[in-house]
Amino acid sequence: DVILNGSGNRLTLTGNPTSLTVNGAMNQVKLETTLRIEVTGMQNTVTYKYGNPTVDDLGGSNVIRMR
Repeated sequence: DVILNGSGNRLTLTGNPTSLTVNGAMNQVKLETTLRIEVTGMQNTVTYKYGNPTVDDLGGSNVIRMR
């Protein structure tokens, strides 16, 4: 599991965590794949390369998509 707390971070993950949780604002996260993505906060961007993760968007103006 990967948990990111903060704002304005840019993170590129290698490997395939079971889940990704992003808490904060204006974070940019790229990853290969995961089973679950949860985003809390505003204006975060999460992109993944493949898969069909369960997505929980608990904030506003977040972008969570396959790239």
